[in-house]
Amino acid sequence: MHETTKPEEDTEEVHEKSTATQLSTVWRKLKASKLALFGGGIVLAVILTAIFGVFLTPYGPTDLWVHKPLSPPFSKAILGADDWGRDVFSLLVLGARVSLYVGLSAVLLEAAIGLSIGMIAGYFGGLIDEVLMRITDVVLTLPTLMLLIIAVSMFQIRGLTVIILVSGGLGWPFLARVVRSEFLTLKESTFVEAARSVGASNWRIILRHILPNAMASVIVLLTMDIPWYIFYEASLTFLGFGDPTAASWGILMEKGRRFLSGEGWWIATLPGLAILITSLGFNLFGDGLRDALDVKTRAR
Repeated sequence: MHETTKPEEDTEEVHEKSTATQLSTVWRKLKASKLALFGGGIVLAVILTAIFGVFLTPYGPTDLWVHKPLSPPFSKAILGADDWGRDVFSLLVLGARVSLYVGLSAVLLEAAIGLSIGMIAGYFGGLIDEVLMRITDVVLTLPTLMLLIIAVSMFQIRGLTVIILVSGGLGWPFLARVVRSEFLTLKESTFVEAARSVGASNWRIILRHILPNAMASVIVLLTMDIPWYIFYEASLTFLGFGDPTAASWGILMEKGRRFLSGEGWWIATLPGLAILITSLGFNLFGDGLRDALDVKTRAR
């Protein structure tokens, strides 16, 4: 029994050492890229703001008339006040949590669907691969934003859950194709043949041996997809199809759009800048990861 399992154990030990070496190389390349570090700093700042923002804000999203309505930035209110006298700085900080929640939840749903379909199609091939890839092609042609508007209008449910389910449920095809491509290549590798020769099951080979080696492309794609989902939520809300009860950047833009051309321009402009800076951070960090991980696939 010991002799039977030893070759696989040796193979896994070699891969663990190789993974540690690769991580060290990736970190060295990331540190050498100033743009990647700048983007990573923005991403870290947004995440920390979303987690600890509630302790930084002097007011909540429902605190009205705490300032004079439409107070300009750098007055008593550092970033101004909206038409209800709410503190815009507090709304921006609290909105980071909602917007990041939408982005991360949707990208996790995308990962669950895209990884599952890509792994199965790439590893088993044949008719399974053909059917799954035709389904992927169909979903790939669907306009995500339009379907989000239709879904919200049809069911008359203006909630973040609907936005997350529809956007994440339609955003997986490109990821599935990339994972399938990685699996088609990796399943013919020597370490996979070694695992098969000692009796490893298909799912053990998929999850233990192939998937970790395909994760570089997955991580890059998911990192660069997060701002897309934040943008979807903000776009829907700006058009009046979002969740009116969620204190997101999108709802703040929607409330302030009627003031864009005059007094109160900051109400919509500042959350728009927050979305732009957050997207820039994720994209710069994603580009740095792509170079550090030597991923050849371009993000969508």
